[in-house]
Amino acid sequence: MRLRLRDDVYLAPSADGLRVLTHRGLARIDGTSIARWVDRLVPYLDGRYTIEQLTAGLPPDREQAVKRVVEILRTCDALEGEPDAGFAARAVVVAGAEPALGHLVRAVSASGLRDITVVDLSSAAVIDLPAADLVFYAGDGQGALRLQRVCEERAIPLALLVATSEATWLLPPGAPGWDDVAYRMGDGAEQGGIVPPGAAATLVQAARRELTGAMPPGERGRVVRIALDTWRHTRHSCLPRPRPGSARSREMFLQRVRTLLAGEPLDHGSFLRRVAPCVNGHLGVVRLVDADEPQVVVNTCRAVLPDGEAEVGSGFGHEAARRDAVRRALAAYAARTVDPGRLTGSGVWAHEIDRPDRARLIPADAVFDGERAGLAAGDSWEHALGEGLAGRCLQLITAGFGSRTEPFPRIDVTAVDLHEEGHRCRDVLIRSGELPEVYDLTGSLEVPAFAFCAGEVTIGHFAGLDPAEALGEGLRSALVRLQSPQDGHAEPLPARLRGPSRRASPRPADLEQVASRLRARGRVALAVPLDHDEAVSSIMPYLTRVVVTDA
Repeated sequence: MRLRLRDDVYLAPSADGLRVLTHRGLARIDGTSIARWVDRLVPYLDGRYTIEQLTAGLPPDREQAVKRVVEILRTCDALEGEPDAGFAARAVVVAGAEPALGHLVRAVSASGLRDITVVDLSSAAVIDLPAADLVFYAGDGQGALRLQRVCEERAIPLALLVATSEATWLLPPGAPGWDDVAYRMGDGAEQGGIVPPGAAATLVQAARRELTGAMPPGERGRVVRIALDTWRHTRHSCLPRPRPGSARSREMFLQRVRTLLAGEPLDHGSFLRRVAPCVNGHLGVVRLVDADEPQVVVNTCRAVLPDGEAEVGSGFGHEAARRDAVRRALAAYAARTVDPGRLTGSGVWAHEIDRPDRARLIPADAVFDGERAGLAAGDSWEHALGEGLAGRCLQLITAGFGSRTEPFPRIDVTAVDLHEEGHRCRDVLIRSGELPEVYDLTGSLEVPAFAFCAGEVTIGHFAGLDPAEALGEGLRSALVRLQSPQDGHAEPLPARLRGPSRRASPRPADLEQVASRLRARGRVALAVPLDHDEAVSSIMPYLTRVVVTDA
């Protein structure tokens, strides 16, 4: 592709680099030498030269420098490719059904493409596609799926314009297929709708840019949504839909466990950037909305799953609240996503937490459901195991409320050690005079567990291998309740089980020791990786369900 600087681009050197003004807005490029490099290149960015010609004969370091500068300008959408005679000579098929087909035929004809064959699929039971170098389609989703299968079998690039009841979608070559988009859309993929003016021309232009290498890096692999009510264009990434898999052997499963145990911890600060492909209002695994509750001290956020269920997260600041909500929602989504082909009969492989080189089959029904018990999303596999095991131990404790006679001791929450967020929550609650009563539920398994109560109401039960983390989560929940008073949804802690004060708080617990204590009682703690949606699992690998069963 021959490179040309767009006519509407303005370049302005600055003290710290370069400013580039394009039709997309102002871009800032930092670097003390970038302005000089661009100034030297501009006379050659007139459509006469390809990147190979520009770098021919240059030393390796200068060749790489020129390529980096060109890539930066592409990212800013400051460059375009001169019309490629090779593209114009392609044999093109334009397929679909009226009225969308007519719009697309006119757009393709106006683009300079000469070898055009039109195929009306409105009444075709079988798609008889002639030889082609590129296929365009306009119509509904069912026709798009049929044509996509044919083009995949014949390795023909395909550009799709699909009209739904809410939007028109443009899928240029190199973007996810309609099967992926429709799966992630769910109910939003209903058929029908009109084709907005210019949509067909936008698709043809996107196909040309993709196939000639002129597509800016930030737009590659993206689909375009045109809202029918506003005609607003937005670009979206789309994760591949889960593909049918096959059952793992025991050794394959144990290798997966070894990979998880050796995996790098996720970076807390960049978590939201990492999971961005999963979070999208139209094509994401979860959709974020600000919660209705007041956002006075602690922020709250609601993460809505494809089935309409929602997980609520909280934290100091919108980012912290969204991070908490997304973690909870991804774990809940993974627990609802099961591929029957990956099961061994009706079972799924699980590894023993204290002996990760041992695996056994457990009923899939005990793993894939909507329950929260034992469900965890961690920064590492070990962290996820700790969260899940603590949740299971808490379930065992609360299940024993009815038969227990000895009261739980109350701890002085003003005297316990907390992490930074816990300190902030405690300080606010003390100043407001709303510090909850906290009871130590820690039992013989020695997993730190607590009940938070406000008068007769039980705010919630919280457990974790790190007592400071569990206490901090409880204090944050108390703050959320203070902002938006409501009855607690936790298992009530009966008045007879609320004992006198005690100053000390439990010590941190060790994951393997807790699992060993369960084993000594004839129980075994097992963990299952929740990875049946491989695209989600590649982004958030540390999702698990912990199950406690008879040894």
